Parts: sequence; C-alpha cells; structure tokens
Amino acid sequence: MPFGIARALRVIGVKEVISSIYPLDDEYALEFSTLFYQFIHMGSTSSEALSEVQKVFIKKGIGWHIWSGYQLLN
Repeated sequence: MPFGIARALRVIGVKEVISSIYPLDDEYALEFSTLFYQFIHMGSTSSEALSEVQKVFIKKGIGWHIWSGYQLLN
C-alpha cells in the first residue's frame, strides 16, 4: 500500500487516488489535471483517462519525466 496522503485516503475508504511519485512542474500538473478530468467527464475510466493524457503529452513532445510520475491507485 502507498504511503502519505494517498495511503490515508485509501484507509478512510476512497476508492481511487491519482498521485505523483515525485514533485512535478505546476504548469504541466495543471494541464495534466485539466485533461485528465476532461477525459473523465467524457466517460473514460480513471485508468483510461490517465493513459489518454499520457498519449496527449507524448504527441506534444512533452518528456516522459513530466507525465510518468503519475500513479493511479485503485
């Protein structure tokens, strides 16, 4: 099980947590979050949304170190 806030949320019953495993640039984090929730709003599951955002970032030429730090715990 993860540590920190993600673990605390899971312990109290939150079903899914998306978190980062290292500090991320605020500008990219905002873009990532915006896209992630747009995909959720369009009907994607959390894992599908995460994958789709990663694909968008790859197509934009955004380095792996920006988008690979996200993890979905469910």
